[in-house]
Amino acid sequence: MFSPKIFKILPPAIKFSGWTKLFPFSWDANMNLLKAPNSPRNQFLTKVFFIQYVLYIGYNLYHLHDLVMSGSAAIMDIFWLGFFPGGYYVSFEGVLAFNLKKEEMVTFFRWMTEFDIHLKEMPSRLSPRRKLLHERIAILLIQFGILGILTFNLLFLLVYLMKPRSIQYAYSSWSNEGKSDFINANAFLLFLAFEAFTKTVNVTSYLMSQTWFLFSVAYTTIGIYTVSNSTNSISQRLSHYRCLYLINAQHNTCYPINFSPVRYTFNGGCLVAMGFVITRLLNKISLPEQIIIVGMFVVIIISTFLYLHISGMVLHNSAALCAKLDSLVELSISPRNRRLLKKEVRSMRPFGIRVGPIRSISYAALSAFFIQVSSLFTTVLVTFPS
Repeated sequence: MFSPKIFKILPPAIKFSGWTKLFPFSWDANMNLLKAPNSPRNQFLTKVFFIQYVLYIGYNLYHLHDLVMSGSAAIMDIFWLGFFPGGYYVSFEGVLAFNLKKEEMVTFFRWMTEFDIHLKEMPSRLSPRRKLLHERIAILLIQFGILGILTFNLLFLLVYLMKPRSIQYAYSSWSNEGKSDFINANAFLLFLAFEAFTKTVNVTSYLMSQTWFLFSVAYTTIGIYTVSNSTNSISQRLSHYRCLYLINAQHNTCYPINFSPVRYTFNGGCLVAMGFVITRLLNKISLPEQIIIVGMFVVIIISTFLYLHISGMVLHNSAALCAKLDSLVELSISPRNRRLLKKEVRSMRPFGIRVGPIRSISYAALSAFFIQVSSLFTTVLVTFPS
């Protein structure tokens, strides 16, 4: 998966995230590895930045309560006031995960790149076109994440510039009366810089953590597929399986325990709310808001599908590989080798992606998630027919 093109794409993206001083990563150009330097200044700035999450979540919830109680608010004001607290919290989880789990992520990335060398050199029945497809999948995931970060940053900034006095922004609390034009102009620029920076960090946090997860799970899936089609000896394939098991276990340590449940809950709520806006209100909102709503709806539904599908694929394929290795052991010529390998295979267990207290999720999570979201969406449409 780690083609030379990937090592050209990653450094600028890591450098951009490091510019914010809130993401603790840098790139080692000599070793082509991710690093997490310990910077007291960055740690201090990150803690200061966390204050705005508390303030902005409280600000939006307070105004949401007032608008709902008044009963005279515009529907999009209610939507954004309801969306931003959840979005801020998920972004906070992303920044927190990158800072708390940076050492685990660096270790996991190093293990991936080292084991990828063995995958490339492994004799297998895979065609060169199939191996090229694996590299293209990895490149596409990273490019998709980078494009999403740039696009949504620009769109959120454009929406703010069109309606800076919207109640979901702190600038709506600023009054120009009794102040000079100079003070008012500087206040507008200050709020603009604040919104641009915070939205950049929040969008980057959400999509960067999403890209990291998808790339990591796709790597594990491709690794299982490659080992399954390997023509190495059984003992070598057992060793490679153990490596994948350890890599997956390390990946599961890269997130706080509530990271995935919060992400799935937020994505489900967004699909219901945005689906309602698209169905009932799309022609009543501005063009940038239309693009953001439709774009986020598409990104969330695709990413959630991929989250659950490839996560279930890891458990399914690892169980299939265990069964395949067990059957291959039965074909061993030497009875002594057969007994030893049989014991080794029996000690192996299928592995998967952890979600909260669930150690490994299966394909059943995919259908359960979308059935629940569809049920909630139908309920909302029936409850609010117009």
